[in-house]
Amino acid sequence: MRLTTRDFDRTGRPLRFTELGFGSSPLGNLYRAISEEEAQALLERAWAGGIRYFDTAPLYGYGLAEERLGRFLAGHPRSDYVLSTKVGRLLRPVEPGEARDGLGKFFEVPERKERFDYGYDGVMRSLEASLDRLGLDRVDVLYAHDLDLFTHGSQGGAGGTARGIHGRRLPGAGRAARSGRDLGLRRGGERVAALPVARRAGRVRPLPPWPAATRFWSRRRSRASCPWPKSVASAS
Repeated sequence: MRLTTRDFDRTGRPLRFTELGFGSSPLGNLYRAISEEEAQALLERAWAGGIRYFDTAPLYGYGLAEERLGRFLAGHPRSDYVLSTKVGRLLRPVEPGEARDGLGKFFEVPERKERFDYGYDGVMRSLEASLDRLGLDRVDVLYAHDLDLFTHGSQGGAGGTARGIHGRRLPGAGRAARSGRDLGLRRGGERVAALPVARRAGRVRPLPPWPAATRFWSRRRSRASCPWPKSVASAS
């Protein structure tokens, strides 16, 4: 089956999205646990139905959804699909005596805690950890996750971060832009801002129409020009 697609070209390397995408939070055992066999069967059905855009996030099962999605995508050519994940949370293993995060929401998932970090180093560490879980060397789209009052609990926490992204500067934005990266940011369903490819000291500008997302260069191509963190906040 073939689904309708849309093309998005911001960097000279166009992305072709299917209008219907696959959101992977159920693969992270959201609200109920599903087996590995069920997860892979869902993905097989989506692929057979023509879906070629897959979205995931570290939050979904605290890495479980990325791992399951990565195992499925390993069987398909990288050029045949578009993949997005998200930044804003770093994961770590629980310490002795700690309870994991997500109790009552995510079931039978890795014992991990989350920490919010929308800064440059946090973004780079989050992406690196996601690539490790996915077993891939790049994603096509990167979103900033949960920039809202519901998540952060105060105008200063969420609003300050969102205003900094939307109206002025994102910490480390200049460094990210100079590295050749173009970072797409969303708040829920609302467009927020993107770091332009143009080297403009981290100034931001509005995203163009759908999809509010941008290319993210491969880890392999960008290591030479970008000071990636030496330590990766990847929970095992």
